[in-house]
Amino acid sequence: MAKNQNRRLSPKKLLDARRIIEGLEHLPGFIPLNKQYSLQELRELVNGMEQARDVERKDDIAAKNSRGMAIASEWRVYNAALGTRSNVVAQYGRDADELRLVGVKKESERRSPKRHMETKSGNGQDGNG
Repeated sequence: MAKNQNRRLSPKKLLDARRIIEGLEHLPGFIPLNKQYSLQELRELVNGMEQARDVERKDDIAAKNSRGMAIASEWRVYNAALGTRSNVVAQYGRDADELRLVGVKKESERRSPKRHMETKSGNGQDGNG
């Protein structure tokens, strides 16, 4: 028995298990001491595994579709919010108090760009290199 049964089996191990079960089909006289290892029980286990894997595949597809729809919805909300903010600026102007309600700074609250003063070096050069 495996130690960690919470992780997926490698494809090689699953193939090995299938080969063992297929090999039992060619042993008509095999009578297991433990009934859970009979060919019929093993076939039922394989069928159950296949059904579970089919459900998993369908769930993966559904999850990918749901994720895509959620992403598209998020972008629609975001773009609508940006458009709304632009409309608020257009309606109330760039210096209105209402802009704060939609997360925009008023024009008068922004710092104007400052000129950079040239510094003269003390070595008598004019700083042109």
